[in-house]
Amino acid sequence: MKVYQCKYCGVTLQSEGFPLSGGCPKNGTHAWLELCSDCLTVPKEDYSPYQCSKCGTLVYSRHIPYGAICPAGGIYSWNRLI
Repeated sequence: MKVYQCKYCGVTLQSEGFPLSGGCPKNGTHAWLELCSDCLTVPKEDYSPYQCSKCGTLVYSRHIPYGAICPAGGIYSWNRLI
């Protein structure tokens, strides 16, 4: 599974394929950024929680998520939570 986040409205979702782009409340069309390729939006055994210290986005992954464009500005600042 992959996790995507819209760079305009910040909505985060989990999907096997690229999400549809319509329906963004801020721009009309979502601009999806892939946060990680083997991650989830819900806890699962063997997946660690990572949270961005800037925007608060939380994902569960076996590896640190990508440093894409953060909705709060700049790139994500991922911290592994214990």
